[in-house]
Amino acid sequence: MDALERAARSNKLERDTIKNHALPIIRGHLDLLQATENEDKLHFENSSEIINLIFDKAEENYDSILLDAHSGSQHAVTNQLLQSSDLVVVCLSQDRNVLDKYFDPSRRYWPEALHHIPHMLVIGRYDARSKYKVRNIAGKYSYKGDIFPFSYNTGFRDSMNDGNLRSYFLENQSVPKQHENYRFIQDIREIAAYILEKTEVFVPIQQAERRVP
Repeated sequence: MDALERAARSNKLERDTIKNHALPIIRGHLDLLQATENEDKLHFENSSEIINLIFDKAEENYDSILLDAHSGSQHAVTNQLLQSSDLVVVCLSQDRNVLDKYFDPSRRYWPEALHHIPHMLVIGRYDARSKYKVRNIAGKYSYKGDIFPFSYNTGFRDSMNDGNLRSYFLENQSVPKQHENYRFIQDIREIAAYILEKTEVFVPIQQAERRVP
């Protein structure tokens, strides 16, 4: 990101510049652009026009752009990018305090974009044995929107720590129902399918039946 910022400020941001500075995860299909290493928060916050220019240029190369943004609403660049998003994925936990804060009727903790941009909820590190199951969360807070579990999975966490997620997904993409990683992989499939459908990158011919954990 820092190299792209310098290129943009020098009017050297071309169509392929972003692709050339990204790390290919699946060549020709999925690239990763690493975040800024600049510790000067004020400098980064004042770069909103440049950051938007970079993302506008990225749209020339990619069907979809996924941004891992700051939580909360205290970051100008994040808020600006959220405003131009097609879909916002809100990641929560099964922590009662976190849930109470998000579902507060006043919505005072919400970034402004959530008031008018379509969004989905993902409950991370999900424990299906918890009393705070997806359907119980929806019932408790009278939530009618889309909410998905993202189950805790030891193998996934270990692979992430080892920097080897690509191999993890290749090894587990076709595991049978009896496999310990099956539920986690199904969670991933449902979340990914929903995002692709809502952003009109890919609309499945037949929508998979949703599970209600």
